[in-house]
Amino acid sequence: MHVKIAGHDQPVRAPGALPSPIGLLPASENAKWVGMLVSFALGLILSTAHIAGSPAPFGLAFLAAMGYGSGGALCLVGCALGYFAAFGVATGTQLAAGCCLTFLTAYFLRSHPFVQTRWYPPAVSAAAYILTRLVLYLLTGGLSLLLVSRMALFLLLCAASAYGFDDLLRAQEPRTVNAEICRNVSTVFLLACLLMGVNNLLLFDTLSVGRALSVLILIILSGTGGALCGASAGLILGIAMDVAAGAGVLFSVVYAAAGLLSGQFCKHRRGFYLLIFAAAYLLALFCIPLPELRIGAGAELVLGVGAYLVIPKKFVVAVGAFLQPLRGGSGESGLRRYVAARVGGVAHAYQQLHDTASQAASAAENDADVAKVFDRAADRVCCRCKLQQECWTRRALDTLNIMNDVTRRIQARGRLLPEDFPPYFRDRCVHLHEYTEVVNGELRLRAYRQRMQETLQENRTVLWEQYADFAQVLTNVSRELDSSYGADPLAEQRLIRYLRTIGVEADAAVFRESTGRLRVTIDSRYLRPLLELPDYLDKLSATLGVRLCMPENAARDDSLLLLEAEPLAVSVGIASMRKKGETVSGDRGTYFKTDVGQLCVILSDGMGCGETAADGSISTVGMLEEFLRSGVSPALAMKLLNSAMLLRDGENWGYATVDLMCMNLFTGEADFYKYGAAPTYVKSGGALKKLRCTSFAPGLEQESGKAPDELHMHLKPGSVAVIASDGVVSDGHDAWLRRLLSDSDDSDMKTLAGSVVRAAIREYGRSDDMTALAVKVEVRS
Repeated sequence: MHVKIAGHDQPVRAPGALPSPIGLLPASENAKWVGMLVSFALGLILSTAHIAGSPAPFGLAFLAAMGYGSGGALCLVGCALGYFAAFGVATGTQLAAGCCLTFLTAYFLRSHPFVQTRWYPPAVSAAAYILTRLVLYLLTGGLSLLLVSRMALFLLLCAASAYGFDDLLRAQEPRTVNAEICRNVSTVFLLACLLMGVNNLLLFDTLSVGRALSVLILIILSGTGGALCGASAGLILGIAMDVAAGAGVLFSVVYAAAGLLSGQFCKHRRGFYLLIFAAAYLLALFCIPLPELRIGAGAELVLGVGAYLVIPKKFVVAVGAFLQPLRGGSGESGLRRYVAARVGGVAHAYQQLHDTASQAASAAENDADVAKVFDRAADRVCCRCKLQQECWTRRALDTLNIMNDVTRRIQARGRLLPEDFPPYFRDRCVHLHEYTEVVNGELRLRAYRQRMQETLQENRTVLWEQYADFAQVLTNVSRELDSSYGADPLAEQRLIRYLRTIGVEADAAVFRESTGRLRVTIDSRYLRPLLELPDYLDKLSATLGVRLCMPENAARDDSLLLLEAEPLAVSVGIASMRKKGETVSGDRGTYFKTDVGQLCVILSDGMGCGETAADGSISTVGMLEEFLRSGVSPALAMKLLNSAMLLRDGENWGYATVDLMCMNLFTGEADFYKYGAAPTYVKSGGALKKLRCTSFAPGLEQESGKAPDELHMHLKPGSVAVIASDGVVSDGHDAWLRRLLSDSDDSDMKTLAGSVVRAAIREYGRSDDMTALAVKVEVRS
């Protein structure tokens, strides 16, 4: 909310605007005249402010921010009157001359681009102050080191005030948090300057209007903003009153103590809060050794409390809400919920599409009726026969019974022979052999159509199942977005504070994923001071209270990604040997860790040998790895792989078995998924378990969406798993492998994997490709 001040005519700035609650004026036709009076009053009050008995440059600074125009002219008149009334003819003439110089400069340079910049008001006000104050002292020879230092301080105060007032008068709303803070600081500064201007306005020679208003403002802010807001406001208002009175540090202590102590009870009833405020105010006042001010300060307290009781509560709440520091809203979580709802809606649409299409695809044409075969043959042969009416009209029932008897023989044999008909029918039918051949041709066509229909139906079903799988992926994403986990603002503040202590200005994001894992992102243009610390990970972990680790390729020049470290770690060893006489192995194995702290170990055995088998295993491992790294659940990733393999071109893309192990490195929970894979052996707690597979390789199952064999286990530290291709171990002969695993010391997984492959060569020779992966669970050091 803004108050327009007439005559503030510079193009970049609106016709002057002061933020509420300094003035709550209606935006009507009369607002122009009211704004002109406000500009006159502000100039008059600001020009009367004292700093330790000397004229403050606030009026000159405000006029520089106002610029030219009717509002600026009235502000000039107000400043001149204020300076003459408060400081006499001699000093008032100097300051009024500076104001005239400021106004005329703005008028004659109104078309120059520099006038529209942020640096024009402080520059022109500082120049006018130098020409009218310092130059006069130079001409009169009254300069001294103390005077020069004092004038330099006033010069700096003049430029800074003009900069802040210009920011306050601009019509643009702040677009950043820092701009909002600067606008609020400028508002408080203008309020303090106005209070300093009326500080010397005394009632009954003892009661200061400025201090009474300061007490009232402090009561409002402490009662609505709490202890921290009350202490800050008390310190600022107290310093302003002390500077204006020139009496040393007094009111800053009294006001800060009253605001701090009473703010602790701001949530209680108004009477109890005012009692605490008055007690803290009076006790702090009587601890200051200036008894001549106690009577006036006590009267100012009574006046401030009385005004607070008279002011409507709605106004108090509005003023307090405006001046209190703002908290961040829940826009981030609201956006997450909105996106989650959108993704969930898309997932529901895909699921509906799957259901509708599946129902339509299941309504296939019935081509299994043998009667249609006989009808088609009769249409081609019997229609030219002279006995057509005899067989199909007069003896239709007899012919139908003969065809029913023949049908049973066709179903048993798959084809029709002339001997299948009764003798009297063979003797009578003149085209029996031709009719038999046509029926057999129709049977072959029917079998071909059925196979094509089954293949087409299977492919359609696979495609529609992929819609359901895709809907499940989107549903999981929606649940993750809508999870209860989210940003941790307190941790972000602690992290930013620590980074500043080492000279790094950065934006930080600290949040937990849907799995509960903490994720930290630090964005800065200059991360070198942090990365050069030898133990920066330990220091960041201590700051957030969570042990952190860095994923692969997480550090860049302007960004750093850190994740909560998993309590468990794994060591993996791989050994392989290709089939004798082959140049490449058809087996392919890999392992990696996802962002959610899940270890994935994949082994694929391409069917056959050589390049064909290698192509199949490479394609299978690559596709499955992409799914898992993108966040798709292992079970769903395996189903998607099976659907893709069902639609493959068998000549260009071979089949391959799949062995997948996924382990949560936070909990130790492990799942083993198998499509046509060899057994897996797990040694845990002194026991050796064999995990078998009953399913076929992906793409060989006739049932669409067939789930793989899935086995769940909890692996404790020290557990060892051996995953091998079928060239290493078969389901029947594994005594040698059991002995090897029982006798191994499990100290080095690469050595263990190599021992398994060498032992398999001794048992079977190199008659097939051999690959073994050994995985050991350990506690992270």
